[in-house]
Amino acid sequence: MPTKIYDFEKTLQPAGVLKWFKKICTIPHGSFHEKKLSKFLQNELRKNKCQVKEFKSGAFLAYKSATKGYEKLPCIMLQAHLDMVLVSDENLKINLLNDPIKPFYDPKLKILKAEGTSLGADNGIGVAMIMEILTNPSIQHGPIECLCTTGEEVDSSICMKSIPNGLFKAQQIINLDSEEDNTICIGSGACRSLKAKHKVKFVSTPNQTKTYEIKLSNFKGGHSGILIHLPHINAIQMLAKSLMRFGKKNSFNIVSWNAGDAQNCIPKSSLLTLQLDSKKATILEKMLKKQLILENNIVQNNDQDAIVKMSLAKKQSKVAISWKDSYHIMQMLALLPNGMFTYSKIGKCMFNSSNLGIVKIENQNLCLEILARSLLDDDATQIIDKISEYLQVFGLKANEIKINYDDCYAWLVLNPMKSSLIQTWKKNFISVYKKEPKVMPTPGGLEVAAIIKKAPKLEQNSLSCGPTICYPHSTQEHCFVESINKIWSILLKTLINIK
Repeated sequence: MPTKIYDFEKTLQPAGVLKWFKKICTIPHGSFHEKKLSKFLQNELRKNKCQVKEFKSGAFLAYKSATKGYEKLPCIMLQAHLDMVLVSDENLKINLLNDPIKPFYDPKLKILKAEGTSLGADNGIGVAMIMEILTNPSIQHGPIECLCTTGEEVDSSICMKSIPNGLFKAQQIINLDSEEDNTICIGSGACRSLKAKHKVKFVSTPNQTKTYEIKLSNFKGGHSGILIHLPHINAIQMLAKSLMRFGKKNSFNIVSWNAGDAQNCIPKSSLLTLQLDSKKATILEKMLKKQLILENNIVQNNDQDAIVKMSLAKKQSKVAISWKDSYHIMQMLALLPNGMFTYSKIGKCMFNSSNLGIVKIENQNLCLEILARSLLDDDATQIIDKISEYLQVFGLKANEIKINYDDCYAWLVLNPMKSSLIQTWKKNFISVYKKEPKVMPTPGGLEVAAIIKKAPKLEQNSLSCGPTICYPHSTQEHCFVESINKIWSILLKTLINIK
């Protein structure tokens, strides 16, 4: 039996959904680079006689009349986002903005995965379901409108601002961006992002110093919302902790630093170039390895495959950030509040957290990207404000810090028992799974709250669902095909018996 099947859509179910997903993978669609995919999908919908309205952001709304016999059903909205988080293995030669994702089916594990990259099942499977419903004439449904948005993984507010109020006809909304098939998601967290660009001064370094590269690789990484409560090592903070300890007795100078993939990903890699006395190199290398052992003990060996490598750089530098400022940077990042702060007993998920996702030193600037999350809007705002104040204590100026307070708002259905949509989905879930679903919020950010702000009538009858996707936002991302099929069955049942 082959270990990888690339033409999986020919043999697996739901064939139509998988066929659309494979097409989506052929067109690069990272955040804010979705327009080519958007145009392709819109053209396909118009060929199938759907009404399509495009927005400036590249998002679009498609409307399709009810199939015969279902005209009296309430209009329902299906929603998914077009963009994906682009992550690749370090040794893979690929241009993620131009090259396609290569999905395959692993028959042993019964999963979809991608060769060396994130899969994009988040949210490509949701988009594929929408496309199959809108283009397959054999699928029965009432009046339906489908909203495909852009930039959700980075900043959904840009997209939502391009969509006018009062546009939606739907009375109910199903968001297809959840990652646990056994859950009816009735709420999501708020996100607030921070970007800082701090000017640093480079100086000439002593002749006796040598330039070294420190490479951290193969850490787990993953989604900073739904995985933040699990034991993971943040590659950036681990390195900062090691150098903070080293710098108490030894000097070093940062030359360059490039770490992390996205602000909503737990950093899985880091490449730091620095200068130090060659006699001290062995001491630092031992400290790094000792720190990795310590961190792995803390996370119960969840990052046991992580690698730390220190070597003499091929190119020797003559300038670097001063020792005082270099130590100051490491101290700031090592002590930065990061990870999950509180666990929600009711929701059984993260309540609030922050993620130090990206560190770069470019054009003599220290660049940071941090994402705060909470199940409450005001709490997410307070967390990111505290982090901003913390950075200013360490010398960053207020005008060097930019905060986006409109990233994503929290959403929660207060009375799920009174929601006809939630009860219908629950009934159909039981008919497919033969068991009760979990009904709970997710710590990840969803666009439902922003959509409800434009159409308050949707608030009570709203939910999020989706197939089980493991390790989204990472190269370990995979999706169970059986799970896709089950969610698809529930969705089709719901489209014809909603009230």
